Amino acid sequence: MSTQKLLFSIPGPPRAKGRPRFYAANGFVKSYTPKETANYECLVKLMFVAAKEHQTWELVPKGEPVIMTIVAYFRYPASMSKKQRAITQYVTKKPDGDNIVKITSDALNKLAYEDDSQVAHCEVSKLYTEGAEQVVVTLESEVVKP
Repeated sequence: MSTQKLLFSIPGPPRAKGRPRFYAANGFVKSYTPKETANYECLVKLMFVAAKEHQTWELVPKGEPVIMTIVAYFRYPASMSKKQRAITQYVTKKPDGDNIVKITSDALNKLAYEDDSQVAHCEVSKLYTEGAEQVVVTLESEVVKP
């Protein structure tokens, strides 16, 4: 048994998983994923694959647990004073942390693990930064080799 760990970042402002949209066509109701959600999921996949080129990560087989840590970095609002910035660390605005996890974990299906139901433990933080907005993801898993 060996432990594998992969760290990657997703540039740009953190995004939430958008709700599916519905429309009627020929008497049937059909659904689709909003364009912004689909684009962000593609970016997550791209950044994961790029990180995998420099780090070792094998697809985690079904039934094996994955630990995920997500840190979403947001810029301070322009209206926040330097004094407030010195004492304010955590972000309490949207998007919700659970929706940041959802869009990230869904995007990694079939790439990092068979299914996002394998994420057995997840920690998410929303923090302010003076630097660039981004989401930093860490994945960990015990790999059982026969």
